[in-house]
Amino acid sequence: MAAVCRKTAVRKTGSKGKGAKSKEPRKYNVDVKCSVDVGAKARNRGPEEAQAKSTGAIGAKFKKGGNNNDKTNKSASELGAPRDARSKACARWMEEVLSMGLRGIRKEFIQTVKPYQPTGSTEICVDHNALNRYEDVFCLDKTRVKLKNNPEGDDYIHASFVEVHPDLIYICAQGPMSNTVSHFWLMVLQEGTKVVLQLCQFTEDGKEKCNEYYPQPGEGNDWKTYGCVLVRVVDRNTNVGGMKKVTKSKMQVKLDEKDAKVHELTHIYYYGWPDHSVAESVATCKEVRNLVHRTYEKKPIVAHCSAGIGRTGTFAMIELVCHRLLVKNDSDFKMADVTKELREQRMHAIQNDQQYVFVFRCVLEILLAEDALPKSAEVTKFIQDYESLITRKKAERTSKCPSRKAE
Repeated sequence: MAAVCRKTAVRKTGSKGKGAKSKEPRKYNVDVKCSVDVGAKARNRGPEEAQAKSTGAIGAKFKKGGNNNDKTNKSASELGAPRDARSKACARWMEEVLSMGLRGIRKEFIQTVKPYQPTGSTEICVDHNALNRYEDVFCLDKTRVKLKNNPEGDDYIHASFVEVHPDLIYICAQGPMSNTVSHFWLMVLQEGTKVVLQLCQFTEDGKEKCNEYYPQPGEGNDWKTYGCVLVRVVDRNTNVGGMKKVTKSKMQVKLDEKDAKVHELTHIYYYGWPDHSVAESVATCKEVRNLVHRTYEKKPIVAHCSAGIGRTGTFAMIELVCHRLLVKNDSDFKMADVTKELREQRMHAIQNDQQYVFVFRCVLEILLAEDALPKSAEVTKFIQDYESLITRKKAERTSKCPSRKAE
């Protein structure tokens, strides 16, 4: 990782938040160095890559328009004749993806997406430092969720509204901390949330990523107290439609007061997505999205990982792109612009080039499943190139961190 995000015109003040406990590990280093910047020269190069060997600026690392291994020049008609507006939009999008190739997509992230900072104040976030998991991950004032009935008298929580469309709204949140678990559940109750999506494990590589905020296996079906909120797991299913590393639980939540109304929801725990990386299974990620859509009942979906920007931001962007293609049938948009739109709602969303590439790959998987695209030879080649890239990156992570070898 490189440097923390840059922030201007907002002073950094002391902490707020009643009952705050000792600070959790702070440094997050949002402005992640991308593998395209730092890893290319460590690999053996073929003839074409040798010509593009980097000695300085990032532009020197890429041949214009990508390389022959991950770029094609197929027209929309060659991808399959579009039969309707949806197919036309999807074919046009796929044509653009193939013309960019993986190298072009990663280059777009580094040159256009990575440096983008949204407009708007983060002063309220800064003023509540004790309630933030990472001191360099900010929450925009203009899109933050405001708690209305916090007994502690404060309305702050590190969570942001991200609107896909009026009937599909995500709340992208940081993973609960020891002193914010009750705030998290108060937000769920306030928004009437029917789905909570957990995209991180509680501990990863020996570091806490999220505080335990609901009863764990072995604790039975009794109510468990989290501040002013009671939570219990009514049913826990670890075999969800054959999806690997997914647990679906039926939970009940209520305020810790007499005659409190019981709120029921579905909790989806997907623990097959390493931090700063991509989901291990594209197909499982697609099915998790389908499960969310079947159960959210048009209520705001609370999604979180650790900081609420990498894995969570990636999932939210997949939704934004699918809505453009499958609902609006929009054939005239740029992926970089969608990322900027996302960051205007959830600051820092999408941490690195691999997550950006994963958005393309997962959207493609969804389009194929929806029969919105034919699986042409060019599409198959793109998928193969993606798998090769991710396999190589996983091997690089494993060599740097031996503890990952058991994944």
